[in-house]
Amino acid sequence: MLLLGAGAGAWYFFGGGADDSEPVALGGAGRDGDFEFVVSGVKCGTPTVGSGAAAIRAQGVYCIVGIQVANRGAAPRRFDGSAQKVLDSSGTEYTSDTGAERQANPVTWYEAVVPGEAVKGQLVFDVPAGTKPTEIEMHETLLSAGVQMRLA
Repeated sequence: MLLLGAGAGAWYFFGGGADDSEPVALGGAGRDGDFEFVVSGVKCGTPTVGSGAAAIRAQGVYCIVGIQVANRGAAPRRFDGSAQKVLDSSGTEYTSDTGAERQANPVTWYEAVVPGEAVKGQLVFDVPAGTKPTEIEMHETLLSAGVQMRLA
């Protein structure tokens, strides 16, 4: 266990962790591992996602972030919406609502992205009413360093 902790610390210290570079501008491309991300916009204040009996209601309100994910690697990769988070101006983090994401996205969103291809979809975050997310942190995996991207 001690070796695992030392290895993780070295990985972060020598460049594996998130860096202090400026966040990627809205509409620009950011990369983490094999995935390249582009954020197309954000809309907050939606109380429900889906329709009819399948509709899911937010505890606060939903912020829906439009994204594109491109696979720049050599093997098919599955995008994991639960690895993503938004941050407000005070640094408070909010994780995605995967149940609401299932209602907001087509079935193809959950299939592996083949090399050289891209998929578009929506990430859905349940935040307190009045919250204004300023950045999104996009990750290839739950343990990857991530890339900061502006939402405005």
